[in-house]
Amino acid sequence: MRFLGPVGKVLVRRGAMQTTDVDRLYRLLAENLTNPDERSAFLAGRPQPAARAAPIEPAAAAAGTGLTVALTAEAIEQASRRLAAYFGPIAKVMAKKAAAQASSRRHFHLLLAEQLADPAERARFLREVGVE
Repeated sequence: MRFLGPVGKVLVRRGAMQTTDVDRLYRLLAENLTNPDERSAFLAGRPQPAARAAPIEPAAAAAGTGLTVALTAEAIEQASRRLAAYFGPIAKVMAKKAAAQASSRRHFHLLLAEQLADPAERARFLREVGVE
């Protein structure tokens, strides 16, 4: 975030919606840096493949954050039903669209929650679907 500043968090979130590949994410973020020296330093500061953490196993993720838990048809249907309380029948279409973009079950739920303008409703929806 040193090079990207306060908007870095937003840029990372947007980039993560476009790719799950870390190298591509860094390249996408680097495109936002106009200073060539900063861009080079940013890209040079990313972890190299040997230094990256091992991927989280699905069983461990299920007990923790759910980052790598697969998105099932049942999870999509359940979220669609919960979202229908806020948006009505269009919730099913919203859920299918978010499912096509999501890299995990947690990511899917976060994409749906972003559609809720009211922070209290967003927090309630995330609690209902089991995302902390």
